[in-house]
Amino acid sequence: MNQAQFYFLLLLIGLSQSDWRSTKINSYLALPLAYLILYHHKHVYLTLIIIGYGISLTLNTLSHQRWLGHGDLDIFALGLTLLPPLNGLNWLWLASLSQLLCYICLPTNTQLPFIPALTFAWLVITVI
Repeated sequence: MNQAQFYFLLLLIGLSQSDWRSTKINSYLALPLAYLILYHHKHVYLTLIIIGYGISLTLNTLSHQRWLGHGDLDIFALGLTLLPPLNGLNWLWLASLSQLLCYICLPTNTQLPFIPALTFAWLVITVI
């Protein structure tokens, strides 16, 4: 785990607490880290992330944020810039799997927050 990944982990922990309590996050807290990542990023992979992020935001707006909020997409796109492509897909897969297990184990009619699932998956992906 490099320094940027560690700072992102701290950000995820703080946002997880906020998301768990109110199901809302302030993704503007990620702007300083986003600036540093984008300023020092030298991969062509970044262009694909930005295009995918724009498409995701558009589709999410058209679906009236039925499944994910814009803040979840912001944090996910930022995390993808810190991981190699295959690990980024593994991160999404593991977060989705842990979210599904939460829905099975904690039957509820309300929407469960997604940032804690991203945090758990981030820990597993970056530590292993």
